[in-house]
This record gives sequence, C-alpha cells and structure tokens, in this order.
Amino acid sequence: MEETKLDPAVQQITDPNDPATLGQAERRLKELMLQPAKNAWDLGDLLNKIVRSRLTRPRYSARAWVEATVPRAKRQISALYRYASVAAKYSKKDVEVWGMAKLECLINHDEVWLGKVLPGDPAARELEVRQEDGSTVTKKFGDCTCRELRRSWQARIKEAGKARQQEQPEDQLVRVLTQALAARKSRNVQRMGVKRVEVERDDVQPRSNVHPLRSSLALIVLGHIAFGTAFILLPNWLPGSLLAILGPVISATGVGMLIRHYSRISAQASKKA
Repeated sequence: MEETKLDPAVQQITDPNDPATLGQAERRLKELMLQPAKNAWDLGDLLNKIVRSRLTRPRYSARAWVEATVPRAKRQISALYRYASVAAKYSKKDVEVWGMAKLECLINHDEVWLGKVLPGDPAARELEVRQEDGSTVTKKFGDCTCRELRRSWQARIKEAGKARQQEQPEDQLVRVLTQALAARKSRNVQRMGVKRVEVERDDVQPRSNVHPLRSSLALIVLGHIAFGTAFILLPNWLPGSLLAILGPVISATGVGMLIRHYSRISAQASKKA
C-alpha cells in the first residue's frame, strides 16, 4: 500500500491503540480483522499508520506483512486498500455518518472530475453530477446516491476516451510518449509499503546516458522502417497511409530526444567546468 497523504482534518487525536511496535500492530490487526466490515475505518487508519511509521521495514513490505500476519487478508486486500484510502481523507465520524462505500464513491468522483480529493466536511459539498441523458446537475453530496456518483465518473471517463479516439494519429503518439516519459520521471504510483516521493528534476542524477541515446536512435530507426513499409508492403491501403504519417512523426520524435539528450550532456559539462 502506497503512503497516502492525509487530510489535516483527519489527523486529530492520537489513539492509545496506535501501534508503537510491530508486535502491537500485529495484535491490533488481528483484533480488527475479526470483524473487518464493522472495523473498516479503524483497519484503514491502522494500515496507514503502519506504512507511515515504516514498522515493517526493511524486512517486509506492508502488504507482505499483512498477508503473512492474517492469511485470510490476502482475499480481502482490495477492500483493505479502499479502507485505507477513505481513512486517509475522512474521519471516523464521517464514515459513521455517510458510510465507507459512499465516501469511496466521492473520492473516485473527485479524482475523475477534479483530479484531486477536496478536503473538508462532505456534507457541505456541492457536486457536478452527470445524468443519464448527458446533462449535468449540481447536487449536494447528501442528496446523491453512490449509484449516481458512480454513473457520473464513469460518464466522464467515457468522454475522455472518446476525445482520445478523435485525436489525430500523430497527436496520439505525442501524448503517449509524453505520458511514458512523465511516468518514468515521476514514479509517483508505487506498490504497498513503498513511500511516495516527489523530487525536483534538478535534484535527480540521471542513472545512465545510454538509455536516452538508445531510445532516441530506436525511434529514428522505427520511424524509417514504418515509412518504408508503408510504400513497399502496404501501398494504397489504409494502414499503409497511417504508417506513412506515423513514420516521420516517430523519427522526428527520436531526433528531438537525441537533441535534448546531447543538450543535457553539454549543460552538465558546462556546469562542471
């Protein structure tokens, strides 16, 4: 389970049951797992505290430790992830009022529509909710059902998917390459027990100059192959036309990467000088 940034309003009171050692965490986990649905928020809160305090490190990841400590938890690991997500954003009182499932729907709705989860009392929230006919209405959170919220965020995802399908092939390639490069640099999403770390670009030392060079050269070669294939093997055919468009774009992307690669090396050499 990745380390989750808590809403400050949730970080309220130090619970006397907070584990100070791995043995205490084990006893508390086994106690709560006797009735996991009833103790959903407490389980999520406990898992968040175990991850943040790194009690299981360096020997285990938090997920491996949970599954080893309570074997049946392996079948409920997805539910434990959800409990931890809700417990990180909302208090136990909020869960008692609105329920774990509805708050999870609110988190998903916020992430899809807003790109982040808004803090504060959910009772005061007004949401833009997509209806079955495609229209959007503003409703208070308390007046929304979980089904409405789920339908709303699913409609938003479908709209984004249709927009991507309407992009030109070269736009799709640029978007995919940009996302892939961003994912390699940020590495924000990690598995259970691994701390999420965001670093400034200037603070990161490149692991190797070989990988960008290989990637750029590979794209240049791939672009030439695609372009040649379009005219030699697939003349007067729609895939051939697409390859004829994509080939130069891929090659141009590789050339751009190659230029940036050598520019970065020159800048580093200048700094050292």
